[in-house]
Amino acid sequence: MPVSYEINGNLVSAKCYGVVTDSEIHKAVLQLVADPAHTPGCHELWDLTDYSSLEVSSRGVEEMVSMDLHYESNFQGGVIAVLAPSDLAFGMARIYQSLSDNSPVKVGVFRSMGEARDWLSSQA
Repeated sequence: MPVSYEINGNLVSAKCYGVVTDSEIHKAVLQLVADPAHTPGCHELWDLTDYSSLEVSSRGVEEMVSMDLHYESNFQGGVIAVLAPSDLAFGMARIYQSLSDNSPVKVGVFRSMGEARDWLSSQA
């Protein structure tokens, strides 16, 4: 699966690699909300540094925001940092960030791991 994650306390670290599609991200989110270790208000770091092909559409990004709203109780008070060093990944992540203004999570998009981790650390 092109998306894997691990949960350590209040931090979810998700890594995307290979060919990443809307469907693969949606599957990962569904697995995450079903995982008993995932708690509301957790911090998530989505790392898009190692994908070979990003086949994510603007419609797929809209569906991701809809999933956040649908599973609001799982994400309420959470923060998501997206590490997106490439222009394509950064652009798609910024669309997600923009559409997430009314969702239960706060989203930040960053080009470096240091920036992403610093931002996550600064969130209450």
